[in-house]
Order: sequence, then C-alpha cells, then structure tokens
Amino acid sequence: MIYVKDAGSLRYIKLNKAGEELLGFTKEELLEKDVYDIFPKDEAEFFTKTSSEVLHNKKTVDIPEETVLTKTAGERILHTRKIPIMDTKGNPLYLLGISEDITEQRKLEEKLKEYHNHLEDLVEEKTEEIRKTNNSLLTINEELSSFSYSVSHDLRSPLRGIDGWSLALDEDYGDKLDDTAKEYIRTIRAEVQRMAKLIDALLMLSKVSKTEIKREKVDLSSFAEKIAADLVKQDGNRKADFIIEPDLTADGDSSLLLILIQNLIENAWKFTGKCERARIEFGRTSIDEKPVFFVRDNGAGFDMAFVNNLFTPFYRLHHALDFPGTGIGLATVRRIINMHNGTVRAEGEPGKGAAFYFSL
Repeated sequence: MIYVKDAGSLRYIKLNKAGEELLGFTKEELLEKDVYDIFPKDEAEFFTKTSSEVLHNKKTVDIPEETVLTKTAGERILHTRKIPIMDTKGNPLYLLGISEDITEQRKLEEKLKEYHNHLEDLVEEKTEEIRKTNNSLLTINEELSSFSYSVSHDLRSPLRGIDGWSLALDEDYGDKLDDTAKEYIRTIRAEVQRMAKLIDALLMLSKVSKTEIKREKVDLSSFAEKIAADLVKQDGNRKADFIIEPDLTADGDSSLLLILIQNLIENAWKFTGKCERARIEFGRTSIDEKPVFFVRDNGAGFDMAFVNNLFTPFYRLHHALDFPGTGIGLATVRRIINMHNGTVRAEGEPGKGAAFYFSL
C-alpha cells in the first residue's frame, strides 16, 4: 500500500490500488479525509502521532508493526515506513507512507513457535521416559535421526522442486513474461532459499540439543580469529576492524563453543553491514567481580525494552529486508551456554551497537 498525506492537515491525497484493496475503502471514501474519519480513535491517535513525529523531525521512520482495522478484512498487521517529502527550503510538504501487510507472516511465526514449543515438550517427555526405562541414548538417537532425516529430506525435496520449476519457468518462458511476472519468480526463489536457510538453522538447533558435552581446554581466541578472517575473505569490500584479545581459553565442548563464537561474531558482522567502518571486538572483562567473555560491535544495536525477547527462537528486532536472518542464531547461543551452566546477557542502543556478555 502506498499513500500520500498533506503535511498540514494529515489528510489523504493519494492512495494506490493496493491500498484500496487492503483497507477495503475506495479512493473516494478516503481522499481528503483524516484518520479520525476512518479508523477507531486509538488507531487514529497512533497514526497521527507517528506521522507528526516524522514531519517534525524530518526523518524517515520504520514501524515494524501497526494494527489497522480494515473495512472488509478485519484487523490487519502492517509493516510501515513513513517518509517526509520536503520543498526546496527543507519544509515538509507531504508524508509518503509505504505499508506491507504482514498479518499472515505473523500468524505463521506464531504457529512455528507453537510447533517449536511442542517439540521441546515432546523431547522433555521422551527424555523422562527414557530415564525410567534406562534406554536413553538409543531412543534419543533414533528419534533425532528420524527427525533430522525428515527435515532434511521431506522438507527440502519440495523446496528444491519449487526452486527448480521456478527457474525452468524463467528460462523457458522468460521472453513471454513481463517484468512484473519475472519479479514474482525472483521473489518465489528468494523465499524458497530463505526457507532452506531456516531448515538448516533448525537442524543446527536440533544438533546442538542432542550433543553430549566433551569438556576440554578450548582456545576461543583462535576460533574468533579464523571466523573474522573468513568473513573478511567472503566480503573484501567491507571496511572492518576486528579487535580480538589473544589467548582466551575456556573449559567446554570444542564443537559447541565454535558454534557459539561463530554465531555471535557473524551476528555482529551482519548488524554492522551498514556502518562506514565496522568495529567488532572479542575479549574478556569482569561483571560483578566475575569474569565474562564478550562480543561487541558498533552496528545497528537494539532497543533494551525488547532485550528479554532477544534469545527467543524466530523473534526478530529488525526487519528481514534490512538484516536478513532466521531468528535462530541467538537461541542457539543461549542453548549452548545453558548446556555449559553459564549465563548470557545483552546490551544495546539503537544506532550505537550491541554487546553480548557470557560466562561458561
């Protein structure tokens, strides 16, 4: 949905066809009206407040979620970007709004969370049964192997089919399709690849959960140095400084701690992607007189009001268009740290970076 409002009255003066279809209103019903004429008072107040802030501050604002009561489809959840349009003297003339309906996406995320929680409950129940029957390792390995096979084969096979047939459609009939149809095909293939990455992340989470810890002395600094070198090699155009404290070791499972460090440093690398020069640190410090490791960056950061949700599977604080990802990485980090009887905490500020502190 794309719309334009007058900066002074905040009344609608433009609305595209997608906006009419989404809201269930015709242009004639909307144009020259303000939000109080159309939406419930609380929604209208929220829309007016955010629009006024955009025009007053003369800065684009990204709203991850806003609820709107449509005329024909009930409540819908939108991801909206509001942009001030200025005259030559820098004064706001119009407000441009671009909204995407993410209602179905949110429903799917909730369903995935339910499935994930259900799986965890099933694993706990099975584990208890296994303890009672003294047959734990055999049963767990059989069930997890079956689950891994199911995810890797039964889900990936149709995904490959969708991707392959989409590619065939583009290659064989591309000259008969207009630009819009080609863009649809590209979107289908991108979503398929995103789902494949999500499956890989879920498999990683499953693998971490079933790993039996083998403790040894682990050189975390060497892990960090290799991961940093690989990231720079993959993207040679990025300007980035890695500050890695040498000779930091820990007692733990080598394979799991590698996954832990990799997730944290790759997370920092991703969220510094828009920095002119990234700065990523790995080191050790003290909090409450106890030693902790940390990974710190100068990237996008986050609002501390949402810090409790940060390690929840599938929960994302940034839009996927800005920072792609699966929402599984930090959940994996927390699971590994819990398996090592440690703690993890995060600190951040929007636009000023983030830091993750953990003990083992």
